[in-house]
Amino acid sequence: MFRKALVHGNLALALDTARELPHVGLDDALRRVVLMAAKRDPLYESAAARFARRAISERRLSVEDSRRLLALVEALPHAPDGIAAARSAPRPEAQTEGLFVRLHSPVADQLSRAAFELRVHKRELVAALISAHVDGTTEAGRAELEVLLRDYRELST
Repeated sequence: MFRKALVHGNLALALDTARELPHVGLDDALRRVVLMAAKRDPLYESAAARFARRAISERRLSVEDSRRLLALVEALPHAPDGIAAARSAPRPEAQTEGLFVRLHSPVADQLSRAAFELRVHKRELVAALISAHVDGTTEAGRAELEVLLRDYRELST
């Protein structure tokens, strides 16, 4: 009923049915905010702020991406149809390289569980860990890696 109300542009019904739901996904929350902007709802500002806060937190957006999101919700009341174009526009692909690793089952389970609990892809979690903890370019960084490797090898034998 909630999604049907969103599709048909029935804001009152969408807001009423959303209150009864145990959880509204982020995509549906965006659709609700877009509909509120299109209908010039007086509660748009507070709803848009809540949506932005939730999206920034759940998606762990960078400062730059957070700034873009805030600019979007600010501009939305002036061009609510623009969100459809923004959502369908092709996203630029980040330069990536493939990485295949075999992990011991307990370590793989830890990675899977952490990714599940944080609601992120394992590749994002691995990239974040590497960015934060791997520095093979300095002597101090290599020394830290050697300690980590020694500890890991002792645990896995």
